[in-house]
Amino acid sequence: GHIHHVLDPNIKTSQRHLDAAIDSIIHNARNLMKVKDEPKSAKCKSLLQLLFDAEDRSEPGASNRTLSHEELRDEIKTMLIAGHETTATWIYWTLMVLAKQQDAQRRLYEEIMKCSNSTGPIMLEEIEKMPYFNA
Repeated sequence: GHIHHVLDPNIKTSQRHLDAAIDSIIHNARNLMKVKDEPKSAKCKSLLQLLFDAEDRSEPGASNRTLSHEELRDEIKTMLIAGHETTATWIYWTLMVLAKQQDAQRRLYEEIMKCSNSTGPIMLEEIEKMPYFNA
């Protein structure tokens, strides 16, 4: 692992660029949260919000601490880099099951057409109104 850092200076440059991009994501998400001013208990499906609110409860009796900036950055790197493969696999299997289950495919299609604005992309608020989709 460390030999690549010595032999290839582009690795450090790439890491700095990735860190800067993730720092920007963190900064923008925190600013957006301030603007929304929602209580912590608000229904939220954002992985970033869950990471911001995560507390270390590994030691009983110790004060719960939130993730440091570096820990948060590392978690986001993991989501960005490893998450795309997981998402692609999930989409593949979902489409395969829907192709084989004509009734489920029809029911999902009808629900999407009923709950969504057919002139644009489906918004999260519309998806949340779809009981079959969220089952």
